[in-house]
Amino acid sequence: MARRIATAEEIRDEIQRRIAEGRELDGDCSECGAPTPIPLKEPDKDGCNWTVTAYPGVIRGCLGVVSNITEQVKREFNLG
Repeated sequence: MARRIATAEEIRDEIQRRIAEGRELDGDCSECGAPTPIPLKEPDKDGCNWTVTAYPGVIRGCLGVVSNITEQVKREFNLG
């Protein structure tokens, strides 16, 4: 499947939407902030051209949930 092209803001908004709608951990993670995509000079081994280096605003216990959502979005979007 080809990745959709989006701006960093659009990707961050998509991650935020999925966090807010998530039901993992009984919805306790829905208030977490989304990480900001950082462009890569070369796409990674999976063809994604962005990464995340920090997860500010993620509450204790939700890092795994937010990280999983971010990985899902990485498979669907590239920075344009």
